[in-house]
Amino acid sequence: MKLYHLLYSVRAASQAIIHNHMVSFLSIGTIAVSVLIFNLFLMVFLNLEQVAHRWKGKLQMTVYLEEDLDEEVLSSLVHRIEEMKEVEKAIYISPEEAMRILKERLGDHAYILEGLQENPLPPSVELNLRPPYRNYREMVRLRNVLSHLEGVEEVDFGEQWVKKLGFLFLLLKVVGFASGGFLLVASMLVVANTIRLIMATRREEIEIMKLVGATSTFIRAPYYLEGMIYGLVGTSISLGVLYLLHRLILNQWAPVASYLGLPYPQFLPLHIVLMVLVGSALLGFLGSAISVRRLEAT
Repeated sequence: MKLYHLLYSVRAASQAIIHNHMVSFLSIGTIAVSVLIFNLFLMVFLNLEQVAHRWKGKLQMTVYLEEDLDEEVLSSLVHRIEEMKEVEKAIYISPEEAMRILKERLGDHAYILEGLQENPLPPSVELNLRPPYRNYREMVRLRNVLSHLEGVEEVDFGEQWVKKLGFLFLLLKVVGFASGGFLLVASMLVVANTIRLIMATRREEIEIMKLVGATSTFIRAPYYLEGMIYGLVGTSISLGVLYLLHRLILNQWAPVASYLGLPYPQFLPLHIVLMVLVGSALLGFLGSAISVRRLEAT
């Protein structure tokens, strides 16, 4: 596109937005609200995902061993578990160590253990898994492998809790992206209808431009640019409002997060913000393109 053509398109798009200020305002407002809801879903999802990664980092698998294992067999078994590709760290817990840990956790109620004649706790190995294996499917697979090792009595990893956690985040992901996709398509249709309305009011002007030899690209460019401006301005407004909401939430949530040991809510990362802006401009362009082609076909 030549420079004078670009300058003409920018001027024509700007004049159209100003001249049709009420329609433009409603379109930008609708886009801002739609994208705000989408970005809010996205920010909540990213922060929940951060919490999930922290929880997953604390997921442990406990391998309970048979009692009275030969020292050599025990050492070989623990070493074999440590060398598995899924295992990031393995800690052997003797029955005596397990009893000490249990007493610490019971605190003032540790006296209930004083009447025991012998230690009922078995030896075990506490496993921290590598990140790719911190999910329900992989943990079930690893449990089945470990259960068949000689000397292993039982394997536990809080199966029901891990399964529910995975389902919760899958549900959030599906609902969030489905709702977001619907809102973004709605924004594109708003742009399409706005451009179609503006073009309809300028039909005679467009016909005159065609008669004097204006190319289709020359005629279409201002409308494409106008749609992109709607998308960018509406999205910029939504990001500004979202940032203010984030600051408000952060101020209210910070004491609670500090007390519970949870991470502070994070705003959208810069690369996500850029992707949202580019995506909004693209949706505005597509909305304009749909409207232009429909009017040209009539």
